[in-house]
Amino acid sequence: MGKVKTNWLMPGHSGRACNHEDIYTKQNRKTGKVYSVKVCNPSTSTSAKQLAQRSKFGAVNSAISAWIKENRDNATEEYRKVKVIFDRQNTYSTLRGMMVAKGYATIDAQGKVTITVGGKTTTTSSSGTGGSVGTGDTGDHD
Repeated sequence: MGKVKTNWLMPGHSGRACNHEDIYTKQNRKTGKVYSVKVCNPSTSTSAKQLAQRSKFGAVNSAISAWIKENRDNATEEYRKVKVIFDRQNTYSTLRGMMVAKGYATIDAQGKVTITVGGKTTTTSSSGTGGSVGTGDTGDHD
């Protein structure tokens, strides 16, 4: 396995080297680690189950992005708690990615996304475009 050393002149590489290449690289900007993956025999068709999962993933990501924007702009206590947790770790390179991976957001069968941070929940509309529908207190997620 090769090693990639970066400097100020070449901070790193992410993506493909060219259109003909089937090796993708990605650099974690917090840790500096570089990951690569080779795509072998990619699927050319998409099943209904895959489309449903993509839709859920998009709804959760949209809801988390809207929550981050709303709470960052309003400087809420919940946002500060999540930001402190994010700043103290080096596994996840984005706040949204950490919130998805740690399970701060859940989606029910109707497509409503619930974000739980610091004992407060925020429920978003089923479209996944954000917008708070209701908030309440539940158990602490931290």
